[in-house]
Amino acid sequence: MKMSRCLLCWICACALAAARPLLAESPSPDLMGKAAPAFSGQDQDGNSWKLSDHVGKQVVFLYFYPKDDTAGCTAEACSLRDNMAEIKQAGVDVVGVSFDDKDTHKEFIFKYNLGFPLLADTNGVIADAYGTRMGEHRKMDSSTFSMDEIKDLPGLVTRLKEHSDPASAFLWESLSKPERSLLTSYQPSAPSSEQTQEVVVQALQRIIGGPCIYKVKRFKGVSLRPETTELLKENPSGPNRVRLNRLLLEDAFPLELSRNQTLDRRVSFLIGLDGKIIDVTDSPDPAVHIKELATDMAKLRGKGSP
Repeated sequence: MKMSRCLLCWICACALAAARPLLAESPSPDLMGKAAPAFSGQDQDGNSWKLSDHVGKQVVFLYFYPKDDTAGCTAEACSLRDNMAEIKQAGVDVVGVSFDDKDTHKEFIFKYNLGFPLLADTNGVIADAYGTRMGEHRKMDSSTFSMDEIKDLPGLVTRLKEHSDPASAFLWESLSKPERSLLTSYQPSAPSSEQTQEVVVQALQRIIGGPCIYKVKRFKGVSLRPETTELLKENPSGPNRVRLNRLLLEDAFPLELSRNQTLDRRVSFLIGLDGKIIDVTDSPDPAVHIKELATDMAKLRGKGSP
């Protein structure tokens, strides 16, 4: 039997069964059978994609992948593309998620003629909601900060100078008068550029290593990761307070500061019509995902491995 036919049969069975868990063991048992975390994101065209718009209407195949236009991710996307007619006929929506931005997604879709949306999870909010960030609980050295971790220095300096939001105003207030003067005259190509970099890095390190910086007014409008929110509840001290300060700054400046993102996991979720997760596949090999889909289909039909 062709794989596309196996995939179609498996999806149809899942759509009819909706919330019935598959017989295969899940690598993420905490999510199996539970309501899928609600999320929204921007696709390759900048349009909003919300899970709530699809639950109850379509079965959703949500998959997380490391990076656009890499060998494994291309193979996975093209496999879905080649089966898209059958997938749509079965009433299933496919949506991919990675840390790539929408422009990179758009190029990837155009290059391989993909017929499904890709969401730009540049700040990792969706990945964190589903626990797909590799090493998300890994202890990190939060007390140090390097220039390499600033993704957009000109953008960060502009935000600080313009006090464009409460978090930027707070950072600006932490600077001395000479430091403010240096940032005010900052030009990326000027001789003082390196000195400006050092000032910004040192300011970030001081804030990270100081008292807890969280105040609602400072972070108004900031989308906090679940990891940040949970740590806030603990009223942490010592190293955990340092870690919280760093997370808060990363959340406040997602385009300017690196979040040390390591979404090198390939995880997919099938979400039933009732919004519950009915299958999870977790493997770095895209071929394993297809194989597990076929195996799950066979078990639902009371047969052995295909």
